[in-house]
Amino acid sequence: MTTDSRTQRRYRGDGRSEDLLVSATPLWSTDYTRELYEAIDRDGISMAPVRRAGCLARRAPDVVHIHWTPLLTRTWPMPVGGLLWLLVLVILKMRGTKIVHTAHNIRPHEGWASETERRVQTWIDGLVDGVVLHTPSAHDELVAGRPGLRNAAFRFVPLGLANPAAVGSISRAEARRRIGIRSSGPVLLAFGSIRRYKGFHAFGSVLRRLPTEDVQVLIAGQPWDTDLASQLKGQAAADPRLTVCLGRLEDDDLATLISASDAVVLPYADVHSSGVAVLALASGRPLIGAARGMIPWLRDLHGAEWVHTYEGTFDDRAFQDSLRWLEGRSDGSSPVRQPSWTEIADATVDFYREIVGRNGETSQATRGRRRISLRRHRTDR
Repeated sequence: MTTDSRTQRRYRGDGRSEDLLVSATPLWSTDYTRELYEAIDRDGISMAPVRRAGCLARRAPDVVHIHWTPLLTRTWPMPVGGLLWLLVLVILKMRGTKIVHTAHNIRPHEGWASETERRVQTWIDGLVDGVVLHTPSAHDELVAGRPGLRNAAFRFVPLGLANPAAVGSISRAEARRRIGIRSSGPVLLAFGSIRRYKGFHAFGSVLRRLPTEDVQVLIAGQPWDTDLASQLKGQAAADPRLTVCLGRLEDDDLATLISASDAVVLPYADVHSSGVAVLALASGRPLIGAARGMIPWLRDLHGAEWVHTYEGTFDDRAFQDSLRWLEGRSDGSSPVRQPSWTEIADATVDFYREIVGRNGETSQATRGRRRISLRRHRTDR
């Protein structure tokens, strides 16, 4: 089924009790949501994009699933666009629609665009019936930061891999040859969309104060702003230990970068959901990150042999402690059993039905959970 035909798909309206109409934003426009909704788009489930006019349609959706609320609150013209979306959601709630929100983060990484946006976000939170978390430990901080969600039902659903890299198709030596790395020392990789809060620009100043020459840092991904891109290029030009590859990463390029690395670093100021972290561990690469958000949970889940944490910011001490940890660990197979998109879709649909109340149970997130294991069985090691 093509993307266009999926987007045009509508509720059958044949009265079958198992039919569920879900409107989502975004629907097919990101790798993550496309994988999720392709797996959900099945018999008994109808998918449609969220549209303002949808609140007046003959058949209101059973569920509206919102992923990143700034896609609504920052709709042009601001702030009127966000207020219009708030009105749409209020009308849908009055018509019986349930609202589900996946909390990919607690607040916008670059801050609120305005005080009006923050207030609209708070009002939208008060309409939410169910919240999907990718990290169970995020619940308390999320409710503290967004108290409007306190009365919603919560469900943990693992983060899926939107672009699994084919790591292992080439050797580490060949991957490093392709990139042009001649050093035999440790190679650290930071990749993904390059945004200020991720702290990739910290590597330049840390490397400048690091006495050892036998280390390489790779930074790869699409920058969000030209100033940050220029800063990273300048740092790389001044230090041969830093290699910067700016632009969209194709799957083959990503596989080469991960194969060349010894560890993946997340020097983020804030991380509650990270596809980079999941992909690194699933690809058999240990993870280095601050002891906040998702990272301590991953360490507790997979062990300190696979996830190293540091306190505070990624400074000289954190960098050198991470290098010592990396030198002292032994290689092994990945500890992660990455759930399939079918499993993730099943858990998400279970939550939809629970919120709507079509499974014959009360809408409590503590009942009827479909549990998904994230650890490999010992026989897989």
